[in-house]
Formats: sequence, structure tokens, C-alpha cells
Amino acid sequence: MKDGGKLIIGGGAVLLLGGAVALLALLPEKAPDEQPSESPSPSPPPLTDLSYDSFASARVTLQSGETYTVALRDGEYVLEADNLLFPANTSMLTTASYAAMRLAATSLVLENAPQAFMADCGLQPPQARVRVTAADGVYTDLLIGAQTPSGSGHYACLLASSDVYIVSNYQASQLLRTAEDYYNLSLMPVYDGYDETGETLTFATAMENVTLTRPDGSELAIYRREGGEPSDYYPLLSADYEILRPFSGPADTARLKERFLNPLCGIAPSKIADKSTDELSRYGLDNPYILRLTDREGLDLTLYIGSADSESGGRYIMREGIDCVLLDTAADYGFLTTDPTFLRVSILILYNINDVARVEYDLNGLRRVLDIDITLDADGSPEEALFRLDGKEISEDNGRRLYRRVLDLTLDGRAEGQAPPGAERYTFTFTMHGGDTHTFELTALDGRRYAAATDGEQTGFYVGINKLRRIPESFDIIDGGGTLTLQ
Repeated sequence: MKDGGKLIIGGGAVLLLGGAVALLALLPEKAPDEQPSESPSPSPPPLTDLSYDSFASARVTLQSGETYTVALRDGEYVLEADNLLFPANTSMLTTASYAAMRLAATSLVLENAPQAFMADCGLQPPQARVRVTAADGVYTDLLIGAQTPSGSGHYACLLASSDVYIVSNYQASQLLRTAEDYYNLSLMPVYDGYDETGETLTFATAMENVTLTRPDGSELAIYRREGGEPSDYYPLLSADYEILRPFSGPADTARLKERFLNPLCGIAPSKIADKSTDELSRYGLDNPYILRLTDREGLDLTLYIGSADSESGGRYIMREGIDCVLLDTAADYGFLTTDPTFLRVSILILYNINDVARVEYDLNGLRRVLDIDITLDADGSPEEALFRLDGKEISEDNGRRLYRRVLDLTLDGRAEGQAPPGAERYTFTFTMHGGDTHTFELTALDGRRYAAATDGEQTGFYVGINKLRRIPESFDIIDGGGTLTLQ
């Protein structure tokens, strides 16, 4: 009978004489595992039955007209479509391929279904037409329809047949994606292996340079030194990172990672906000933060970061060379406004006492000299120590603690303004055992701040008076026969 068919209910058959009359009212409203146990339907065969070795591709044509192909090429799953903007998520391609290889029907709803019934099931026209092609070129055409009234799955059928089945929501969802759904929007590089400390490689440990240019034109530039590479600023300072702009100096690794590099590595857009770049001002991308990243493997990545989304709080972002606007709701973008001063190593002088032969102090005209003679054993540990202040021997405790007073000097903030004529000046000259000398100079900006310079170059920071005044006080204690405290 042309418009007839068999409705399968509990293993029996009902003859349809009036087309699709009220058929949807009779459709199973429960998932297969909830069907009445007294008369279970036999499990239908899978609609497709391929394996990794026999699968070639699945071409999906959506109701919108969009067409793309998930294919297995040279052992790798790939997404093929026109005008792809981003690489595809390999994991998602794999699960979609598995769904296409073996699309399993959970139940048979109707054999020889009439056209009206097919339309009511969302199969005429279908939500998706899928052509699954085997490695030998043989293909099977499938139709994926609407979700069942109970939500237990989606209707499906073979194009060559009018038998209507139910397939699971999970498998149907794999074949109802758009090409855009497969996009891997990750912008930050992913690395294999570990760094020299045994930590998993990230951009923070594989980077070469990071430059952040803010909308006002100010810059923060960071450089990562390779292992064993000497610091440009402190020859004896072991610093992993150098700040190049807005000032020069070693960065504090822990603070740099916590406040800047780790949040930066968390950039992970979740969706495309706009496929057009015609209205950049709408997203704050007409005058954005500009983030340029390079690593030692050849990466050269530039990102543009715009304003915050009013609903999600995320940030709009673009990648150079890709004309679309992304939205990232995961990363903490507080790093954009990080104060560079906070990232700098605060220690002014960091020389191992075993490497120093003499320290000359010029405390605004008061000159003192500390001579250091430390003998090391075969293991490099101090064996004997002799300290002389202005040629007179002093105790080892006083000698070490007097030296420590200079090491305790720290950079407390950015130096602003100029030192007045005739300002107080404190100079410390270190002579190393190899003969090299290094000079540190502190010049009063006012009564509490002293601009710091190393080997004639201004650091751009100041040292506060509190620790500086302890140095002349220490000389007074030693001259009076006392012993310096540890603090």
C-alpha cells in the first residue's frame, strides 16, 4: 500500500491505512532501556558498520546548506570546508568519525514510513544529510532528523530506505555540528616535553620575548635568558627573565609568573563573537592592547585585546592575520595593567661574599674600606675568614654583618624627579677577586629617597632611607667595640 507502513510497538506491527494519521502520538516516548520488558523490540542492525581501517570520510550537509567533510587522511582526522579560519579540534573530529563509522540505532520506529510521517520526524527535509564513505569508495547516505518528543534521541534513516529509527542524542549531536563547532580557538602554543627544572613546558618557560603595548602607548617588554646566559645588568645575578622596558633590570621570576606570564598563558577564547571586523570600536579593538609573543622555536604571535564583554565579563580578542573577533571568558586579564615596578627584582646588590675582595664605602664624604679574605676548602666551603676595617682586623661576625648591610639595600619604588645640586651621595665600590670592580651609587632626591645607579647607569628606582641609615650606624657600633646584630 503506497501510504501504508508498519509501526513497530513491542515487537508487533500495526498496519497504517490512513497515511501518517496521529502516528507521532504512537511513537515511543521512552528511551530503549525504558521500553516495557514484556515485549522488547529486537535491536536493529547499525545503520553504518565501518572501522578505523575501513573508514574514509563523512560529508555532512546541514539544513542551512553548509557542507563540510570529516576525513581520515594519512592516519589523521582532518576537517575539510571552504574558508576555514582556525584549525580543527582533533578530539572532536575523532568522536564525529566514530559516530559516522558505526551509527547504531537504538530502536526501529516505523518500516516503510510515508512521506508525511518522515516530515513529522524532521527527515523531510532532514536536519543533516551525511554521506559516509568507506576506504573502498562505497558510500552510505544517512538522514538525521528531529529529536523525539521524549528527548530520548533523534530520528534517523537511510536515504535508500524509508525505515525510521532512533539514534542516541550523543551520536546525532556529533553529526549535527557546524564546521565552526570544530574550531580549535586556542591561541597560545602547546609544547611537548619539560623544561630544565622538570616542569611541563609552557610559553612561560619556552618564551623568548613578550611585549605588551598598552592603548596609551606605554610598553612592558620581557626577555627570557637561556640557561647560563649572563645578565646584562647584574653579571653575578642569576635571573631567568629581564625587563627591557619601561626600564632595564632583572625580573623577579615568581612574581613575573604569578602576575603576568601565567595569566597570559591562560588566554583561551571560547567562541567567535563576530566574523566581521567592520566594527572594531564596538569591541574596543580600534585602540587595543597589543601583545606580541616570540619563542625560541620560531613562534611570532600578535594578539589584539579589546574591551570587556558587558554580560560575561570576558575580553574580546583578535589574532593578527585572522579577520574575526573572538571572546575569551576564561583568562584573567588583570595582567594587562600590571605595574612593571612590582615585577622587578628588588635587590640592588647580590654578590657572594666569597667572590669579593674589598668594599669601599663613600658615605657622603666619609670613606671606609672593608677588606675580605676568605679561604675556601676543596669543596668550595669557607675554611677561614679574615676581615679588616680600614686596615684593622675585626671579628668575623662584624665583618659578615657589615657586608650584609649593603646587601640589605632594596629598590623600594620608581624614582621620580631630579636630585638637587649638592645632594647627599652614598657610593659602594666592590672589587672582585679577579680584579673587576662594580660601583653602586645612591643620590638623595629628598630626605627619604635615594636614586640608585649601578656602574654609572640609573636604575630608575630609589632606595629608602631606613635601611641606608643602618650602614653609618653599623660603623659607629664597630668603632665603639660593639657587635652588630643579625637584623
